Amino acid sequence: MNDAYGKISGLLPSQLKRLRQILDDADETQVLELPLQPRPVGTQRLPLSFAQERFWFLEQVGLVASAYNMPTALRLRGPLDSQAMERSFAELTRRHESLRTRFEEDDSGPVQVVQEPGEFRLDLIDLSAGEPAAREDAMQREINERSLQRFDLTRGSLLRAALLKLAEQEHVLLITTHHIVSDGWSTSLLIRELAALYLAFSEAKPSPLPEPELQYPDYAFWQREWLQGDRLENQLTYWKQQLSGAPAALELPTDRPRPAVSSYRGARVVFTLPKELSERLEQLARTEQATLFMVLVAAYQVLLWRLSGQDDIVVGSPIAGRTRRQTESLIGCFLNTLVLRTRLQPGTRFRDMLQQVREVTLGAYAHQDLPFERLVAELQPERDLSRQPLCQVGMTLQNLPRDGGTLPGLKFTPISVDKVTAKFDLWFLMNESPTGLRGSIEYSSDLFDRETIERWAEHFQTLLQAAVADPDTPLSRLTLLAGAQRERLLARSNALGASPAADARVDELIAAQAARTPQVIALIDEEGTTTFAELERQANQLAHYLISLGVGPDVAVGVCIRRSARMVTALLAILKAGGAYLPLDERQPPERLSHLVRASGAAVLLSESALLDELPSHWGHTVCIDDPVQKSRWEALPGDAPASGVRSDNLAYVIYTSGSTGTPKGVAVEHANLAASTATRLAYYGSPERIILLPSIAFDSSVATLFWALCSAATLVLPTAGLEQDAQLLGNWVERHQVRTWLGVPSLYDAVLDLADTQLTSLRTVVLAGETLPVPLVHKHRAMLGHCALFNEYGPTEATVWASVARVDPECSFDARIPIGAPIANARAYVLDEELELLPMGVIGELHLGGTGVVRGYLNAPGLTAQSFAADPYGAQGGRIYRTGDLVRWNNRGELEFIGRRDQQVKIRGHRIELSEIEAALLADPLIGQAAVITLGEDSDRRLVAYIVASSGETSIDLAELSARLRRRLPEYMMPPDIVTLDAMPLNPNGKIDRHRLPAPTQSALKPAYLAPRTPTEQALSAIWSEILKLDRVGIEDNFFQLGGHSLLATRVVAHIRDELQIDFPITLLFSAPTIAEAARVIDLGLRIKSQDQPLTSLEPGSSDTRSSDPGLGVGFHEEVI
Repeated sequence: MNDAYGKISGLLPSQLKRLRQILDDADETQVLELPLQPRPVGTQRLPLSFAQERFWFLEQVGLVASAYNMPTALRLRGPLDSQAMERSFAELTRRHESLRTRFEEDDSGPVQVVQEPGEFRLDLIDLSAGEPAAREDAMQREINERSLQRFDLTRGSLLRAALLKLAEQEHVLLITTHHIVSDGWSTSLLIRELAALYLAFSEAKPSPLPEPELQYPDYAFWQREWLQGDRLENQLTYWKQQLSGAPAALELPTDRPRPAVSSYRGARVVFTLPKELSERLEQLARTEQATLFMVLVAAYQVLLWRLSGQDDIVVGSPIAGRTRRQTESLIGCFLNTLVLRTRLQPGTRFRDMLQQVREVTLGAYAHQDLPFERLVAELQPERDLSRQPLCQVGMTLQNLPRDGGTLPGLKFTPISVDKVTAKFDLWFLMNESPTGLRGSIEYSSDLFDRETIERWAEHFQTLLQAAVADPDTPLSRLTLLAGAQRERLLARSNALGASPAADARVDELIAAQAARTPQVIALIDEEGTTTFAELERQANQLAHYLISLGVGPDVAVGVCIRRSARMVTALLAILKAGGAYLPLDERQPPERLSHLVRASGAAVLLSESALLDELPSHWGHTVCIDDPVQKSRWEALPGDAPASGVRSDNLAYVIYTSGSTGTPKGVAVEHANLAASTATRLAYYGSPERIILLPSIAFDSSVATLFWALCSAATLVLPTAGLEQDAQLLGNWVERHQVRTWLGVPSLYDAVLDLADTQLTSLRTVVLAGETLPVPLVHKHRAMLGHCALFNEYGPTEATVWASVARVDPECSFDARIPIGAPIANARAYVLDEELELLPMGVIGELHLGGTGVVRGYLNAPGLTAQSFAADPYGAQGGRIYRTGDLVRWNNRGELEFIGRRDQQVKIRGHRIELSEIEAALLADPLIGQAAVITLGEDSDRRLVAYIVASSGETSIDLAELSARLRRRLPEYMMPPDIVTLDAMPLNPNGKIDRHRLPAPTQSALKPAYLAPRTPTEQALSAIWSEILKLDRVGIEDNFFQLGGHSLLATRVVAHIRDELQIDFPITLLFSAPTIAEAARVIDLGLRIKSQDQPLTSLEPGSSDTRSSDPGLGVGFHEEVI
């Protein structure tokens, strides 16, 4: 008997008493006792039952294929009378109208049409030829093929049978029905009746079976009549309360993205629980006045909670649905699905959770008369074709005998039919047996790999063992990992092992390199080249001077110098003097620069004459590196390295990142961190030969490029200051200087590839980091630079630039995401839960990093340091880990996959941004009472959107003025292009801002009234902007950046302008002339100048040439234009 039905009849006395109490409370006892009546004589229209109606719908939309076929195979040994078997099937179809029903549709919907009884054809297939192994293979193929053949519901014949002959006295009987006319109970009933009929007919006796009192169409007709009014309302009230606020979906960690439409392809994994464990589970159930099913469901829900991270778990469970005696002898689809919902808390004991599951299950039993399909129709959950509504996972417990049976002279045993379909994401089927519980997991192969499900089966057994060992264990402490699994995870945490320790600081390594290769070119910038000997001498001289100004160990020195050889010399000089360099980007707001200098306690600022006005005021010295007077002071000093007294545990640099408190936090990186990171990079990649510096030194990826090059006799190429984001210019630089290695963010590389022809052919290594690497970019790289190795790196500033790396195989097909790889040498990577417990492979958790790259902490911020750094619970004594806030998981290849951010920290075009810092800047404005910031879009199209509510007493806020004030607090990359004013913030039940309910901006809040293009140039620019920004129209006063444009989109705009208007439009002009009207004025003036053949000047920053640097590109621009 299917235990889904026996759940009620098998309850303990105390459980039955509780169930009666629930029924009395619901005043539904009389409902169960209402008789099931046959349909009135002469009924013309036979409706479908609720369950049938859903199967009909799924078949009509063509989604399910053979997913609802129900195959059963029996091996028969002994002499067989095939004619008696065929007659038995004919009698079965006569007895049960459901087996000779077809389905039509009239104006009111689908109906059942019962056909007259007739002959039944039993297919006979002879497979007896060949060796035994070959016969078995042929039998299995035949079973698989026939069990997958689709039924046509409109033609009927929804019962098929085939007899496969393997030998004279060995056959296999395959019976296949469609779920619309059958269920698990029906299958058991069909086999019992078939056996009884065969026994009688093989002995020339009449059928011994009594005629059924009712037929399935009677039940379907009665169900429609009965389930309405108060009966329906009583049931609906319970289920609406039970499922109020339930999650729409369970998001298990899948191996592949969920397809838009489920294919229902599936597979099955089987496992067995030891007999001792099975007995202990039954004992626990008895002790807790529960059933074995309830214990298994509780453990299953804990497993799902741990796998998904969701604490509100909804599980489906089938129940026979035959609550009336007359239905017990009917073949048909009575099966109903009960929805069991449990809310889990980490600190709850398993014993207490079991009691919660007990109450939920008993309540569901008491309200089982509401069909699942009727519940779905009433609740109207958000539906999609990729998953089942309400519940996507389930569990069944059966106690069906699996050892077969006997008839006179004939023995039959069941054969397992391999499931290649799956109706749900995941379904656990448990069977009781004398040797212990047997499990079978049916899963969607659209979503999961077999090894993932096999691992989950192991986790389930481990969890059950922990639960029975101590039911008082809090849920969060019930381990999923057996000893061997745990050891494998710890081994993966340091997959590349250890590399030789760095014996010297990077400044010492550079000095040694200069001694070995003094005449090798170390730097190339727009002014020329610098050899290693020149770099070493100049840096030493400046270092002596800095020491004289008080620079020494752990003293911060600000650096605000544009990209050039002078900048690199300054950085190296600070390290040689024992100080820690503090990069200052002149493009950041003065308030932010002032905070960085003040918070770091910088004693000295290094800058150049063109940027002195950008520097914040401070108490220390200011050194102008290109001032002839000041320069003469250190050029007179010795050219050998000074004795700074610096140690490996002193600071090398401090980089400020976005802070969750609204204030930037300074990441304090020691010399030991920097040396280890650089040594590991050299060991992994070798020399970069010639590498281009792409990021600002205010971002830590610059550290990798700088010291990778200088510690290996490679040449560092420094593109023109201010144009490092110009994709076309960068391509030209790569070609001109035959760059071999590229390290940068994926979005910039993508933009350069879009504009490149042959400019990038010199590249041999491309390292992408700082953003999610999209699969299309990998394909584009393969098509254009198939000879070039591609790597995907990951690492926060707090782990000294990088912590993991993957070599991306361009030929591989990545269904989901490009992995961030395995931990680098000397690094450890743990995927942990909130209790710092190891999470199994495939399960999403927070990435924690350990090893030599973990930095000292945050400068002068012990509280913040304590929040983000902790003792390494799995490494050597004294080791520390950093909580990254990044959600990751281990994939089946032993690599880490990046999933997203745990908190509000995001990365947009390579910039790490704390959304709360932007919110803090907004809230600092006296006119704003509430603020929230979110991101919209994906990858390179991601943008910031701010929502504000005016302070009490304020009636309106001028958004343009607000934006201007905000720009004084935030750098441009943190400026939200959209600011939406709300009357009030949407709140969740906890009183917090419900970010999911913030309305999507329909129009940029800063956008002025639309003004149509007037001239051909304005029309051309409007068309370009509309295409790039994916907008229907763009007015001439619309600001490119306030419409959602950013630097990478700007490169595409510039490229389109160059191609379509045949003019050289430097990217910097778009920042200076960000509206169509302004840009068109510049272009038109340039075109007039060209027509007059006047000499042109370039506006490229740093250029001293009076003409365009590349006249072949077309028109240049007079400086007076802007």
